[in-house]
Amino acid sequence: MGAVEETRSRSGVLAAEGTPMAPPWRRILMAMARLGIGIGLLAYLIESHVINLHALGRLLTFWPYAAAAGILLLCDLGLMALRLSLLFRPHNLKLSLGSAFRLTLVGQFFSAFLPGGAGGDVVKLYYATRENRGRRTEIVAIVLFDRAIGMLSLLLLSLLIAEFFLPLIRSSPILSGLLIATAALAVALLAGGMIAISGYPARHPLVLRALDLLPGGSHIRRMMEALRSYRHNLGTLAAAVGLGLAGNLTTVASTMLIGLAMSPAGLAWRMSFLIPLGDVANSVPLTPGGLGVGEAAFGALFSLGGLARGADILLGWRLVTVLVSLLGLFFYLQGLRRVVSDAEPTSH
Repeated sequence: MGAVEETRSRSGVLAAEGTPMAPPWRRILMAMARLGIGIGLLAYLIESHVINLHALGRLLTFWPYAAAAGILLLCDLGLMALRLSLLFRPHNLKLSLGSAFRLTLVGQFFSAFLPGGAGGDVVKLYYATRENRGRRTEIVAIVLFDRAIGMLSLLLLSLLIAEFFLPLIRSSPILSGLLIATAALAVALLAGGMIAISGYPARHPLVLRALDLLPGGSHIRRMMEALRSYRHNLGTLAAAVGLGLAGNLTTVASTMLIGLAMSPAGLAWRMSFLIPLGDVANSVPLTPGGLGVGEAAFGALFSLGGLARGADILLGWRLVTVLVSLLGLFFYLQGLRRVVSDAEPTSH
């Protein structure tokens, strides 16, 4: 699959199901604007000495720590792949763990190198829905639901780790406010997920009438029906959240290893609480991959925790992530065939 076909796929993933998409030129302008904001934020942080580029050279000096961080990032991608594979099973769809891992790596590659925060998700949706005409809307719902579970697990991890750092949180009104906001967002996501899998919105007459009037409402209805099937598979959902927690924990550990490489004397356990909060800010789709926004958030959070080099540590983590993401290029050049297929019937 070439670059031209890939560009077409970005505009055709949901369009194949009849959902209107923004014009290509508008998406390109938005992506370039967001990239410009990210680069501008990075330049400001470097100019104001929040980011120390010389500190990044320590990744080469203490390369075993960087290598261990890369291995942990691969473990995180493997856990993400396993989670996605599990979520397909209740729908009688098959996504093998090997295919899920390759798909996750390809998505990670485009997330790291493609301008636009959702580039990796769009590519992942393209390969997952390819050659699955008639079930594309259902597959899109599963992939988006997987993304929501990943975010919920990140929020829950922040709340769980916060229990070990209550004195630090009480000493800072800003950290207390951030933790309250994190808890509110986690409750909102959890409540929204429970309502979605209950199937209540998909059966309510007013909701059905509104969907009939909306363009693309039939696809939204099918997505709601797809999520409804999880109410009979609560064990699968619990496993998915558990895998999300484990994956985000490996990300925290890999970031702390980068911090150890950059400042061996500055490693502190309170980083394990500050890093997930920074990752939430890094997930805000203002710039590609949170570029610049995440560095500013990490710098501010580490300062609140009495630590330094928060922005440097995140930038170093990004560099290691980019190197790991190159594995996705290998699978992309190999070409991904049909990765999602109908599950084989069980013999009795």
